[in-house]
Amino acid sequence: MDDRVRFTVRPMLQKEESLFGFLLRCACANGIALCDVINWLKVGKYRLHSGDYHKLDIIPGSMIDLRRLSFVSSTLIEKLKSSTCFNIILKFKGNSKDYNSMFLKGYLRNEFHYCPDCLKEKRIIRLLWKLEPIVICEKHHRILLEHCHYCKSKIKYKDIKEVGICPHCLKELSEQRSEVIEVITNQLILEHRWYRTAFDLLLNDSSGILFDSSELALKLLYVLNGCKSDFNRKAISGNLKETTLVHFLQCARGTTKKNTIHIRTILSILKARDINVENFLTMETPDEFKSALLNHDVKEKHSLTCKAPWCKYYELKGRLFATASKNIQHHGQTLKQYFLCPDCGCEYGLNSSKELIERTYFIRAFEILSNRNMDNLTWPEKEKIFGLKRNRILRIIAYFSSRGIVKGNYRYSEKDVDDTLLLKVIESIQAGINIYDIQRLNYWYND
Repeated sequence: MDDRVRFTVRPMLQKEESLFGFLLRCACANGIALCDVINWLKVGKYRLHSGDYHKLDIIPGSMIDLRRLSFVSSTLIEKLKSSTCFNIILKFKGNSKDYNSMFLKGYLRNEFHYCPDCLKEKRIIRLLWKLEPIVICEKHHRILLEHCHYCKSKIKYKDIKEVGICPHCLKELSEQRSEVIEVITNQLILEHRWYRTAFDLLLNDSSGILFDSSELALKLLYVLNGCKSDFNRKAISGNLKETTLVHFLQCARGTTKKNTIHIRTILSILKARDINVENFLTMETPDEFKSALLNHDVKEKHSLTCKAPWCKYYELKGRLFATASKNIQHHGQTLKQYFLCPDCGCEYGLNSSKELIERTYFIRAFEILSNRNMDNLTWPEKEKIFGLKRNRILRIIAYFSSRGIVKGNYRYSEKDVDDTLLLKVIESIQAGINIYDIQRLNYWYND
């Protein structure tokens, strides 16, 4: 088809109509297959097929030339964009590219839902019917149908050949009855009304308000914080899964490449707190909250103290060193941040409640050794008391004996130290040999 040719019959794009439905009506009115129309308008070199139809209502610009469609259909390009999720993606996609944006994934239906009464009044496919939270037609007090009333078949968007006609049995969908009002509760109506208002605003918004990933995460955390300026991680944790909270914090601080926040998460947070989308878009996040959140971890780390009673840094703030952060299970708890005391060598980790947990076993061993005489116990008895294997108990004894802390007949003095062996250990460490390999070197064994 010639690029300069317009559609002979040019239907008018209706209010709330989806771009897919509009193109389908244009194709049928001009006696052309929809697949041929989108390939005429395509921007790429590869041929498009029915499996690509779902993209028309999400990221049309990645498939077809909207300017050319605007020309051939005599429709303003802004109206074409409003018949898709373009404005929602533009507003919330953050730093992602349009075609890589995942925050709508799983939120748009692949199967056709519809109100027969709406089809009878106006033969169009409405964009709202594609959105997962929209399950009723409030105007006609009907639950949206998700299959053909005659043949009971579910209808996929890619199979629709004509608006209002079942592609399986070719019956009129507008002649079918949907569910009656009795099954629709007031709660469902109120929930639908909230989502309907939100989508009406987002799909047609032209305010120019756009969010990057950091700004969106900060604003959502502010809402979860009860719109209070003082950052309260514990209060937010009570409203959010720990993994989601960590993701939000990473987005806010710009420390992750996976900076997409799903539309389902955004709207569910706002709805749960009865905040409408319009207020959220214009809401200002206080500088005090931003500063408190962005600097929270720094202050938190400086407030941590060593818990070893024999350590010279015991209960002194700001003495622990942060080491590599990991995410492993330790006695049923997930430890995310690691710390080390440079004096006593005790290692710690922060659990999900931000409590400091010892990763080594010296503090508990110190409590045992301070309250019990272990001189006459057998190794099985010692292992039962400590809850550790023999090699770790030996390490504990060596640790405390070398510091002159514990009492008992296993206490070592300086004369018990083999200077030759000590020198070999030091040389091995300086040579970059790890402790595991040093433990297995030949110089530990007698000739």
